Amino acid sequence: MIDESIIFKNAYTNAPWTAPSYASLFTGLYPSEHRLQNGNLWLDENIKTLAEILSAEGYETMGISNNPWVGFSTGLSRGFEWFDEIWRKYFGKYTKRHTYLNTLKLIFAISDKGAKQTNETFTNWFENKHAPDKPFFVFINYMDTHNIWSPPRVFMKNFLGGNFICLLSFRFYCRFYE
Repeated sequence: MIDESIIFKNAYTNAPWTAPSYASLFTGLYPSEHRLQNGNLWLDENIKTLAEILSAEGYETMGISNNPWVGFSTGLSRGFEWFDEIWRKYFGKYTKRHTYLNTLKLIFAISDKGAKQTNETFTNWFENKHAPDKPFFVFINYMDTHNIWSPPRVFMKNFLGGNFICLLSFRFYCRFYE
């Protein structure tokens, strides 16, 4: 797998959290230009997104988000012909008051049902709704990278060697120590 991988040794982000980072990714602008950042959680409608530009050029555009900060509530779904907020299926309607709590629930979820639902949603779109003769742009946001991931003990022992400690909180949280 390593031989087929691309390694980025100098990866940078325009912002330390989701909403302004994706706004920069979708607009090509810095947070100081698109202004979707602390205190302003809506992307200005006068700023074009990548999905809007590609859609105007004849691309089918499809987005799936497992994150309350990426979607209809922030304007980051703009330009997508199809956009599904998977997280709503598990945590209900968006309210600013509950966004932080819902994000924590996603991050510390015991299992990520959203990834499975996301894959099924994309597969259904691709096989049943996507026009095979048209170019397409797909954006998919998974929350899995936020989750604590602890492999089975046998793998930790085989690959980490040495000692490790496991704590039980929301799930088993194991870390190597010397």
